[in-house]
Amino acid sequence: MLGTPFFIMGSPRSGTTLLERFLNGHSQIFVPPETAYFHHLRLSGFMQSEPTKQNIETFVNEYLDTRACHLLNLGYSHVVKGVLLEGATNYQDVFMNLLGLLNNVCGKSRIGEKTPHHLHSAEYILSWFQDTKIICVIRDGRAVVKSRLHHPNWEHNLLASAYVWRNDALRVRTLLEQQCEERVYLLRYERLLVNPESVLGEVCDFLGEKFELSMLGSTDQKEIPAHYAEYYRQSWMNKSTTEIDLSRTDAWRNEYSSCELSLVERLMASELEYFGYECCARNGYGWLPLLIKESVRHLWFRSCRYVRNICSLSFNSDKHAVAKGRLFWWSSRRKKHH
Repeated sequence: MLGTPFFIMGSPRSGTTLLERFLNGHSQIFVPPETAYFHHLRLSGFMQSEPTKQNIETFVNEYLDTRACHLLNLGYSHVVKGVLLEGATNYQDVFMNLLGLLNNVCGKSRIGEKTPHHLHSAEYILSWFQDTKIICVIRDGRAVVKSRLHHPNWEHNLLASAYVWRNDALRVRTLLEQQCEERVYLLRYERLLVNPESVLGEVCDFLGEKFELSMLGSTDQKEIPAHYAEYYRQSWMNKSTTEIDLSRTDAWRNEYSSCELSLVERLMASELEYFGYECCARNGYGWLPLLIKESVRHLWFRSCRYVRNICSLSFNSDKHAVAKGRLFWWSSRRKKHH
């Protein structure tokens, strides 16, 4: 019987996968690939719905069709569905059944979950799992933005990347201010790179586990379970499964133009300063014309995404209604944040 899981969250490209790799070096801790469970629960609208038998089964059917679930290599969907629904009276039970399936690969006593996007569902997770603990990973937003822009599967959208980090950092800040330190731990990515033994020791203390030297093994030498090979073969996982390169910590300083850096810092200044990152080009020149140019680009990307969503709607009436609800939720959320 699995105990209450812990969660690793943060803005995408902040180092959550690196932390996962370190923790998996512990003899008693297992953090599987991203489940994106609560992310899909939120997007599908079920998070706030009554956990009736029909709603639970409908969500499980939807979740089994997601790319995140396929990458977990759980097996035949009809068999997995039966396991996920076994004894489930709410969405938390389904999630615990999912973790149980994932843990069958290694059979460790302590399990965690790492999905950056679960930061958006942190309040629900904390209320649903009364004894759970959350590790929030924070990384310099300027480095995160550059990492996102280099990502092959993300659009080259400077404003959107800056907005995502700013809003995620604000969520982390809110969590830290509203929750006691026994439930939420802030991990700085830069500290993890420079002094992994000290930081991992703090993480183990937070989780109530003993630190083990095996956690310090090079990330490129840590064995990747063959069961999850497809997940770790994704192009965006390359740097998190290779040897740590400390020279990359401040590489962003040489990758921005002066006007780009000035604009990014203006957009993220309050959260950068809150987390102790010093702004170095906030008062630079040339940012206003760039803002106009990037705003046009941002609107273009949003328009294209909206059109793609419309074109991909299914003719099935039930799926059509769900998709319309998602589009309405997405547009209202963007208006709220912008």
